[in-house]
Amino acid sequence: MLVLAVTVGLVGCGNADTPLHLADLSVGDDMAVEHDLALPDLRAPDLNRPSWVRQNVPVPTSLYAIAGVTGEIYVVGDQGVILRSTDDGAHWILQKTDTTAALFGVWTDGAIAVAVGYHGTLLRSIDHGATWEPKPFGSATLLGVGGGGALGDGGASPLLWAVGEAQTLLQSDDGGQTWVASSATFPNGNLYGVWFSPIESYLVGDNGLFRTRDDGLSWTQLAGTAASGNEVWATGSGQILVAHTSTIVRSRDGGLTWGPTANPANGVVGFAAFANGELWAASPTGSIVHYVSDFESPVKDDAAEVGQPLAAIWGRDPSDVFVVGDNGFIAHRQ
Repeated sequence: MLVLAVTVGLVGCGNADTPLHLADLSVGDDMAVEHDLALPDLRAPDLNRPSWVRQNVPVPTSLYAIAGVTGEIYVVGDQGVILRSTDDGAHWILQKTDTTAALFGVWTDGAIAVAVGYHGTLLRSIDHGATWEPKPFGSATLLGVGGGGALGDGGASPLLWAVGEAQTLLQSDDGGQTWVASSATFPNGNLYGVWFSPIESYLVGDNGLFRTRDDGLSWTQLAGTAASGNEVWATGSGQILVAHTSTIVRSRDGGLTWGPTANPANGVVGFAAFANGELWAASPTGSIVHYVSDFESPVKDDAAEVGQPLAAIWGRDPSDVFVVGDNGFIAHRQ
């Protein structure tokens, strides 16, 4: 297996302030031509500190989302691609899904995995990715999925939400076996991200941030954030982070007041935040930045350019982080 440390070469992908919206995502066959698959120019890595290592991936298809738990990671992308790793990204196995629909979101708790995507595509696996059962729902493209409460909440099936275009919100209270459309109403626009806790959960989209404290029966729009957001994370104790087009904003008081915390130079496509106050943020152009000290202090030596347009970032902990993007690109900081 060829393992290379990617440390240079910014490959632009347009205006860095352009958010990752539905129209930006390919839903056709984007199997890359030869020159698209060329690795960026490389320099020898500094062996005295961690670096981003490009993973050996079995497909050249654009990848849009990543999620995992201890011992298992899933990545989804164009043409119905689902990749699974059980060895912290050392090897990626292509899963059989029987769909060619682009997949834009994935969630797992280690027992159940759910992937969502184009034209109402919903896939569910209860055997660690060996098989994926389709659970199609309507025609709206689904852009994200999230939830929780499974094995860590008395063994009950997890409460899940799938979100998407045209303010679509689907809910499952049996771990993704069945789904219903939420009766809640939202302003016109797309929903992109979900964050769950047993106390309160959040949705974020074109019209900002929404919170529920009654397991999705009602949702309240929080004022004070920017008009649009693509990802949300919270501590469950009042601190909330929301990624917008060009910055990450933070509330320390449960959404009453907001201010900027991380401001990457090339925009924000996503972030991975941790309870110890560390945060990694990725830009659409391939820039990656690291913040510490309650998400406020950038670590200059950890700034990186991976040389590929990126779509998502995820981490198990601050020292074990992955990014995914165009042409089957996965890189792991190790």
